[in-house]
Amino acid sequence: MATAHKGTTVVEDSLQHVVAQVTSPATYVGAASTVIWGLTADQWVAAGVIIGGVFTAATFAVNWYYKHKTWKDYHIHRRKSDR
Repeated sequence: MATAHKGTTVVEDSLQHVVAQVTSPATYVGAASTVIWGLTADQWVAAGVIIGGVFTAATFAVNWYYKHKTWKDYHIHRRKSDR
């Protein structure tokens, strides 16, 4: 019988690979369901407020950056065209 790794067969290695593919997502699903069902309504509201605040700040920062970049490019282009 052919061996894949030291002391194991190809079938055993394939089986270990399949088991690893199944158990990894199952672990994440279990962890996610624990978090989802383990929080109270008040905790969900608090998490929503915090996450909303983070996204609001990130949106403001990104908008400011690109607006600043647009104005900067506009003024550079305007100075070049005035010459």
